[in-house]
Amino acid sequence: MSMRDARAYLYDIVQACDGIRTVLGASDAESYRSDLKTRLATERELITIGEAAARLGEVEPKAGADWPVELSAVVGLRNILVHGYFKVDDERVFEVSSEQVPLLRAAALRALERER
Repeated sequence: MSMRDARAYLYDIVQACDGIRTVLGASDAESYRSDLKTRLATERELITIGEAAARLGEVEPKAGADWPVELSAVVGLRNILVHGYFKVDDERVFEVSSEQVPLLRAAALRALERER
């Protein structure tokens, strides 16, 4: 089995962050909670981000060390979404998606540009 390189995982993170931005649009917390499609799509992109972050850490152990969002927290959220679905807090997911995802995207994009 061949491993992908760090650039591929960084690209996946950026793309999934863009997906969240597209899906959320101008949603507020209430409209997010009341829209099943938006919640499901956002959670799916967060799962992708968390998986990419975990794999990135495997191929580049120091990746994310200087990012404003800890990769371990991203992976932890992914684990809750996948394995602890009964613990999902829609307000927290919306907060992460609207406040931390843009920071994560910017950090991943900077790292991707450094990898060129």
